Amino acid sequence: RWGRVVARLDAGTMPPSGSERPPAADVAAVLTWAKTELASAAKAYRPNGRARLRRLNRLEYENTVHDLLGVRTPLRDLLPADDSADGFDTAAQALTISPVHIARSMDAANAALRDAAVRGPKPESVTTRFSYDHEKEKYFMTHGNNQPGIRPRNGGEVHFFSEPHIEVPARLNQFAERTRTSPGRYKVRVSAYTQDAKGESLAYLVRTTQSRELLGYFDAPPDKPGVVEVEHWFGPNDTVVVAPYRLNDARRARKFSQYPPKPWREPDGLALAIQWVEVEGPLNEAWPPVGHGRLYGDSPLKPFKELPKDVVTPGPLQALRNTDKLTPVPADAAATAKAAVRDFLARAFRRPVTHDDAAPYLALVTERLAKNECFESAMRAAHVAALCSPDFLFLVEEPGPLTDHALAARLSYFLWRTAPDDALRAAADRGELRRPEVLRRETDRLLASPRSAAFVN
Repeated sequence: RWGRVVARLDAGTMPPSGSERPPAADVAAVLTWAKTELASAAKAYRPNGRARLRRLNRLEYENTVHDLLGVRTPLRDLLPADDSADGFDTAAQALTISPVHIARSMDAANAALRDAAVRGPKPESVTTRFSYDHEKEKYFMTHGNNQPGIRPRNGGEVHFFSEPHIEVPARLNQFAERTRTSPGRYKVRVSAYTQDAKGESLAYLVRTTQSRELLGYFDAPPDKPGVVEVEHWFGPNDTVVVAPYRLNDARRARKFSQYPPKPWREPDGLALAIQWVEVEGPLNEAWPPVGHGRLYGDSPLKPFKELPKDVVTPGPLQALRNTDKLTPVPADAAATAKAAVRDFLARAFRRPVTHDDAAPYLALVTERLAKNECFESAMRAAHVAALCSPDFLFLVEEPGPLTDHALAARLSYFLWRTAPDDALRAAADRGELRRPEVLRRETDRLLASPRSAAFVN
């Protein structure tokens, strides 16, 4: 309000035109006093680091749920599109919320919670070597737009004399069959070389099919195979595409035709040779995975069909009722729920939680257990409520100087677009993060991580 007073006096629009005006010296004195007081108040206010209450945008929601539950379920497209202000979709004034957001957030939460739950024994990690010269890749290899310039060679190798047609990429179907039943983190190795190199190296790229996420560009060494390795989380039916990069340009520069001339004959000259693609996984360092543990603690797992007949499995769990799929069954449901809910809320809310914080969520679990719902169903009610609560959906900062945990959240979402990791949370738990040397150390650590690419992007 005082800022508006100063603006009006500065512009001479107050007092209104035609009214008696005070002497110019008096106006100048009032302006000097008001500006001095405003500057002093701003200086005193600035250390509090105040900012508008801000909702997580779609990317931040997805990243946060992924890190919290250890899943890679696509969630962004389940949420309403974010508006932007001044070209940014992280501006508080543009990130509104409505009943539609809450409904969609519930859908996204349920999808992520479904994928985080363990349903079977630990999948065996297997290393398998695939070749594009295989019956299951026949559609790609024999397609009319690919076959003239993409040819099998040397007992399993595939030589690219031209780039694949954009609608028929080199999608590795054999790997998709693996991820269909065993999604997870895999290592992917590619052995490739440049044929007829004459000292140059052709480039190729590796990307996923479903998310179309680029895993990297690589050089195929001249005339001698070289192996590269990438590691990535693959969802159900996801696989890799290995494709030459700007091969057609390179062949034209060497005066080779893009396609063999007619009458049709075998292509020759400069080519990208893919010897094989090898996958190792799924890579599960812990079982059950970390996300499952955060949801249900260390509860033992039992098949749904072994639950007592009077136990209720509502909603989507009903379809699993008479199957061998697994579900957590703790010896003491109430005690396990109390510990697991407190731990989950502290991670979801990005701060320590009190008894009062946890009480309404534990009440949801208790109410459903009293109705004889299975433990997983009772816990899911609390988990969905937490993932749709203001404490999760918003960057909550209390009045006054930022707490260590609020500072940790602001720093992490700024540089990583996701919640603080364990190291940053530990610094906040110790009350050290506001110390300048600790804050600088943690900032340098976050910037040094590959995850800081999220800041640039």
